[in-house]
Amino acid sequence: MKLSNENIVTYRYQLSDEMFQDALLRYNNKRLRSTVNRLYYSVFYRVLGMLTAEGLKAKTHTGIKTNFHKQFYNNK
Repeated sequence: MKLSNENIVTYRYQLSDEMFQDALLRYNNKRLRSTVNRLYYSVFYRVLGMLTAEGLKAKTHTGIKTNFHKQFYNNK
């Protein structure tokens, strides 16, 4: 079964929210290195969802950063 772009975006936003909640738990337990890791992945999944919503794909972290910059930063 192939998922629609809308479903993929929703799934990635849910992952982003989950990572953020994990970051809060780790922060409250004074696990700062883990907090930063979970915050990174929260942003990672959110940006991946945003790019998917725009019809863009990337296979690497660098590709995601590059596409984000081109799509959302250079357009201003």
